[in-house]
Amino acid sequence: MNNNLLKKTEITGIFFIMIFSLFLRYYYQWGGGALAVLVSSVNNSIWENIKVFVISYMIWGAIEILTIRPSFKRFVVAKVITIYIAGLSGMIILCAAAILLGKFEFWLVIALIIVFVCFSQFASYRLISSQRDLKKIFVPSVFLLVLLIVMLCCFSVFPPQINLFKDFDTGLFGIIPEHIDIGAFYLDKFGA
Repeated sequence: MNNNLLKKTEITGIFFIMIFSLFLRYYYQWGGGALAVLVSSVNNSIWENIKVFVISYMIWGAIEILTIRPSFKRFVVAKVITIYIAGLSGMIILCAAAILLGKFEFWLVIALIIVFVCFSQFASYRLISSQRDLKKIFVPSVFLLVLLIVMLCCFSVFPPQINLFKDFDTGLFGIIPEHIDIGAFYLDKFGA
């Protein structure tokens, strides 16, 4: 495989993932329907903000496989490793920031997405083009990929009742009902 082509697609992926993540962040709010629940952010929780990055990253990975046709097993292993590292690191940093700041800052999410997109694309490029024998861990990587897809599909609809899934605007979990007056939640925050 051509390393120069791989490098160009990874760099292009940085821009695609960032733009598509922003689109997915608001797709559900724009009336995206049932598909939007699975791929878009349904509330303003840490999980949902990381989910749009992960979905965008996975879509870009599928585009890369179809266009540049890298070694399939090496590619899958590299992408799964980097998405787990970037996603888990993002969740940990956002949780720590929410605890330290006492609130959830959207600018911090954007800054972290930029950092983690760049990191994940660079790390996956390094792993794919390295001489490491990644094919040995292909089966566990596929298992982790399937697990990630199941979690992404389930936790928006049936989230665990922990702060990682708690909407910072309303204090609710999962899909916020349409009849909720979010403005009342903001007023309650000012009155407290």
